[in-house]
Formats: sequence, structure tokens, C-alpha cells
Amino acid sequence: VWDYQEWIWNKRYEALEEYYKGSSHHDKAIDAGPDALGTDLYHWCDLQRVEYSLYRRNDKKNKSKMTPERIEKLESIGFDWELGYTKQIGRDIGWVEKFELLKEYKEEHGHVRVPRNHPQLGNWVYRQRSIYKQLMRGEKTFMPEYRRSELDALGFFDEITTEDDRRKRKKGKETRNTMA
Repeated sequence: VWDYQEWIWNKRYEALEEYYKGSSHHDKAIDAGPDALGTDLYHWCDLQRVEYSLYRRNDKKNKSKMTPERIEKLESIGFDWELGYTKQIGRDIGWVEKFELLKEYKEEHGHVRVPRNHPQLGNWVYRQRSIYKQLMRGEKTFMPEYRRSELDALGFFDEITTEDDRRKRKKGKETRNTMA
């Protein structure tokens, strides 16, 4: 039986393998950004790191698509699991720093319902929620899959839905009270 997802994974792996054969410096693609590999392959590499992270955590909620066979293949060409986030430039470094703060916030408070007026995270969390809502409406955004996966692993999107439902119920009660 032909597996389309496996076929796509192998095609991207082959493209990465070709890039590595022609490159003397494996992390050159990360330093140069998406232009060196092409946007799709660049983000695919990031996604492999996210999947590997989920695989290592054995996350039951967010089942990883990473397999021992894929890990072996990627390692055979010198794929660096640690590069990704910290070596990326610009927006991603800032995003990762905020994400790390969000993880600390969850550890301290037991949830990721950060108030809008929080000095370090308020605006950032608001922006991530807005982007997610745009995605749910089918609008185009710049939120790579690895970011969605990382936020989802924290339960970030579950809490957005809960918060929205709570607001709708509250608004419904207010409407019923004014009609009475």
C-alpha cells in the first residue's frame, strides 16, 4: 500500500541529502535562512526537530511522526537535532525566548492563561492567540508548523478554546439578562 505522507517525507529527505552532499558546512542552511534550502525544506527541517522532540518526550497527546528509521536516516547524513531554534535569526529567536518564558509561566502558574497586562508575555500571548484564530478561520498567517506544535504541546490552544467558550457563555447570559 502506497503511503503518500511517507513518500513526501522521503522526497524531502532526498532533497536535504542532496543539499548536504553539495555543502561543506551542514548548518549553513540554518544560518542563511530559508533562502539556502528553499522555504519548504527549511521548515521541514524545523518540523523534524519538533517531531524528534515530541518523540523523545513520548508525548501521548501530541503523537510524533518521528520513527527510529527516520532518526537513523537523518543522522546518517549528519542532521543536527540541536540547530534549529537557537541558530535562527530575527523573529524566531525572539519567538523562542518568549516561548521559553511561557513554559516557565506554565510551570509556575499551572496554566498558560497569561493576562494581557503581563509585562513580558501579555502582548506576545495575545498575538499568538490572534494568529491561531486567523488560522482557524482559514486565513493565511506566518506561523510555521513547528510553532503550532510547540504551543499545542503546552496546551495553549486548548485554553484558547476554553477561554472563547467562557466569553461566549458570559455574553449570552448578559444578553438574556438585558432581555428579561
